[in-house]
Amino acid sequence: MTRRKFILSLLGAAGSAVVGFGTFDYVRNMKNIFESDYFINGRFRNMNQVDVMKKGTNFDTAKRWLFEKKETFPKRKFHFDADKIQEKASEGLKIMWTGHSSVYIEIEGKRFFCDPVWSMNLSPVGFGGPRRFFAPPLNKNDLPDLDGVLISHDHRDHLDKNIIKFLSQKGIPFYVPIGVDYILKSWGVPETQIYKADWYGSIVINNSIKLTSLPTVHFSGRGLFDKNKSQWTSWIIEGKKKKIYFGGDSGYHNKFKSFGEKYGPFDMTFLEIGAYDKNWDKIHLGPELAVRAHIDLRGKVLLPIHWGAYDLSIHPWKEPVERVIKAAEKSKIMFSLPKPGQLLSENKLIMNSRWWEA
Repeated sequence: MTRRKFILSLLGAAGSAVVGFGTFDYVRNMKNIFESDYFINGRFRNMNQVDVMKKGTNFDTAKRWLFEKKETFPKRKFHFDADKIQEKASEGLKIMWTGHSSVYIEIEGKRFFCDPVWSMNLSPVGFGGPRRFFAPPLNKNDLPDLDGVLISHDHRDHLDKNIIKFLSQKGIPFYVPIGVDYILKSWGVPETQIYKADWYGSIVINNSIKLTSLPTVHFSGRGLFDKNKSQWTSWIIEGKKKKIYFGGDSGYHNKFKSFGEKYGPFDMTFLEIGAYDKNWDKIHLGPELAVRAHIDLRGKVLLPIHWGAYDLSIHPWKEPVERVIKAAEKSKIMFSLPKPGQLLSENKLIMNSRWWEA
């Protein structure tokens, strides 16, 4: 194995969660040209080009990954049972975080799931790879009928093949960035259930909920052969009265402020706080910049995501939440840290459960 392939396999969690070495049929079937201003020379690009990893840091990262990782997995076993979801969706706003970046949302009578991931291991072969800290608190068979599944990008900690195939059999529509539709179709999801949007594009559902795709600073790829072949995005879910921002994965960028001015304010923002590192700080926010982005977006309540379920970096597993609490309190913003599976209602969106301290 070459040094480069060794580094890629070792550091896969920092990028696509686990680097796959197989050939993917959907890559062969993908278009070489997409009708997007952000698709250049066969690859999607960020608004401003950034390095996924800082140049010349491969050896430093590998050394720290091998020898300096401490407490990146909980010492105790956690178990959570999700609160019961009512038959009728809330006409206001209800939220359930099930771990990492997976969020169940009820908004003005509609139900959505953002980046649902049920896998216990993030791996192209079903075993190995980063292992989940706890079983999903919500049984997939207990999921209500959904009005849509929103996907931010194709990395394995955001796009889970098994749960996608399960949900597709229920006829649920999927809302995805450009290129991710090819992945879903290769898994057997009917084309009639897939809706894609370019950055700044919108989709209106039954004249009630508007979904808008907005740029993030990140990258895509589930293997060695499909880097940046599909787009990455964030989503606005907007009703007549309620509006939320689901950030997916992103580094900090100056568009957050303009997004807040044009599309805000938001009743809730879901922004990533984990899997950061000094050597890939352009593609992940981390705790302090998540708070800054929330303020830029004119958010009311911040619910941190992308933490607490998988070991995807070098930092201790509890460090992101400890740092985000300090940053949020310093900036005097409202934030919510529910237990996995805890259903938050509109009159009680703010919760600091401190479940990680148990």
